[in-house]
Amino acid sequence: MNSYTFWVVTTIVVVSIFVFFLAKIVPDDTKQDQTVTTVEQVDATIPDNANTFVYSGGCFWCTEKDSEVLSGVYEAISGFTAGTSADPKYGYGRSGDHREGSLVYYDGSKLSFRDMVAHAFNTIDYTDDGGQFCDRGHEYTPAIYYKTLEEKAIIEELAPKGSKVAIEKESEFFPVNAGHQDYWKKNGVRYKYYRTGCGRDAKVASLPKVELPENKVYDKSHLTPLQYKVTQHEGTERAFTHEYHKNKAEGIYVDIVGGQALYSSKDKYSSGSGWPSFHKSIGEDGAVTIETPEFFSSAIELKSTEAKSHLGHIIFDNPHRPDRRRHCINGASLLFIPLAEMESKGYGDYIKYVK
Repeated sequence: MNSYTFWVVTTIVVVSIFVFFLAKIVPDDTKQDQTVTTVEQVDATIPDNANTFVYSGGCFWCTEKDSEVLSGVYEAISGFTAGTSADPKYGYGRSGDHREGSLVYYDGSKLSFRDMVAHAFNTIDYTDDGGQFCDRGHEYTPAIYYKTLEEKAIIEELAPKGSKVAIEKESEFFPVNAGHQDYWKKNGVRYKYYRTGCGRDAKVASLPKVELPENKVYDKSHLTPLQYKVTQHEGTERAFTHEYHKNKAEGIYVDIVGGQALYSSKDKYSSGSGWPSFHKSIGEDGAVTIETPEFFSSAIELKSTEAKSHLGHIIFDNPHRPDRRRHCINGASLLFIPLAEMESKGYGDYIKYVK
């Protein structure tokens, strides 16, 4: 190699290394767009019924981009979560004990929580719990967060063999400032140099993928004509005709189609409407069901998240809740499991929500 070639090659290598690190070393916050990004600001730009999903997978520029290109996602925002430190900020040592992560808003009619979990596993290095790719340390470690026991079970079920991804209860999410939101769009060249130089796509491509069946088929042969009409064609039973509207026994109510736990007797009350009524769905956050506004109506349809069975509606006449929400449910969409039978029928984890 002559001296000219040597210096050309050396220059290219040095410039490439410089650009790679420049892509990640963003100017100090005082020189960035200091516009505060809030969850409320994002909420105002998407439908009220959008579902949310939070995960960490290294640099939030990448998890945000990977989520926003997914069909069915409304928006994703970058930020920090899963820590106790106050006011986390971008910069080495400034995020406290938080992880970088993305809060994803998605259309529940196009994507399920299972889809989001599979997508997360398929776009991160799930074998690395010391960071992600070239970014090392706790703030870059991978995690998928859940709201309910159902969601936790789904994450555990889909976790690939050898996964070291943390599975944790969802906690407060702190959006990073506007300078980092949609970074992959605003700073395309620097972003691509960083992502390529970090080896993210090459590593992800080398890992086995989580594959989901196109559509799980639920057996409906056991349904009565009324149960089928209600759950599959959004039918409504006549008021005061189903035994569950006056049932006061302890236990849980599950989806008549798929068996998903939906409601606890502890949250059931007499509304006088003639249909089984509940304050909320079962679980720590009452987030088992999908809520979809209906056209030309103030009512909100309720469906089970797994079998997508029509259950009923949210009606705003509950005097016991500040938001006045009442889950008005067709008894025909439910199957009651008495407390004494919950353990033997596989619902032992839900006993705490009944007692």
